[in-house]
Amino acid sequence: MKKLRAQQIVIDLPVEDAPVWIWATWQRVVKDTEYKTLQTVDQVVNTNASLSSFATKVESVMDPVTGQLVTASGAAMAMLIQQFAAGWVMPLFPGSYVNERGDIIEGT
Repeated sequence: MKKLRAQQIVIDLPVEDAPVWIWATWQRVVKDTEYKTLQTVDQVVNTNASLSSFATKVESVMDPVTGQLVTASGAAMAMLIQQFAAGWVMPLFPGSYVNERGDIIEGT
């Protein structure tokens, strides 16, 4: 069996107010009948889509941490990833904060 899995997903936000693109690199994982990995092939194919092409699409997943069913649009998922990333970068800039527009303002 040949399983495809996303190896890398990138949200490309080139400049403010420009279209947002999502890029994915896919990997092929060959499994045996017991679902053990026999072979992994990196970078089988690269795909991309503009966020606007799936921003209003809604998907549901079971949250493995809370055990709750979570429903979100493509736009909401992109915003959530940005929020997590903000949490990673803000400690690198002491005094930084999020303003009323949701922008990270670098501390002085």
